[in-house]
Amino acid sequence: IMLDGLGYSYDIAYNGKQAVEKVQQNRSRYMAILMDIQMPDMDGLEATYFIRQEEVSKNLPRIPIVAV
Repeated sequence: IMLDGLGYSYDIAYNGKQAVEKVQQNRSRYMAILMDIQMPDMDGLEATYFIRQEEVSKNLPRIPIVAV
């Protein structure tokens, strides 16, 4: 509701695996990630690890990730 009110667009991932896939598919779409730490299948900490590993291995700029 807050993001809508501020006019931001966003995507929702229902687990950490989906979050990683969304970032891998269209990285330039995301200015920041609000990461739920307690997601099913792959938790937010593990998802963050995979995102950071890809950034390092491909020399990509870091997307800010905020744990919620």
